[in-house]
Amino acid sequence: MRIAAGSILLLSVLHILFWAVLAIAAHSAAPVTYPTNLLFPVACVFSVGGLFGVFVGVGVFRARAWARVAALVIAALVLLFCAFGILVLVLMLVGVFGAGLGIEIPTSGKAYFIGMGFAHLSIFLLAIWWIYVFSRKSTAVQFS
Repeated sequence: MRIAAGSILLLSVLHILFWAVLAIAAHSAAPVTYPTNLLFPVACVFSVGGLFGVFVGVGVFRARAWARVAALVIAALVLLFCAFGILVLVLMLVGVFGAGLGIEIPTSGKAYFIGMGFAHLSIFLLAIWWIYVFSRKSTAVQFS
């Protein structure tokens, strides 16, 4: 259970740092016109959203009952978002639709999409493990 709590805490801190760096980069490099002027506030909101995971990770370390339920919610959300990301990457790889969404993504062939797919798959499998760990009866007893 400590490994699951540590992984939630670590990934939440990485989430906060990623979106904070993206917000700073968007604020300093993007022109101040619509829609790029929305990148900074949206990235800031996503960054602050990672605080929920930090609070949950600390709560799991302290064996709070609410933290176990919140960890299951986080795991379900991560599972959902990663499954959607994997689906989009697969559809892009097979050519159902392209990456021409108005955003230039520097890629070197399909290797970029395959790498992103493996990253999403790894986090997807981690979320399945979180659901397994936090839904066991023996874990629920530790939190009661």
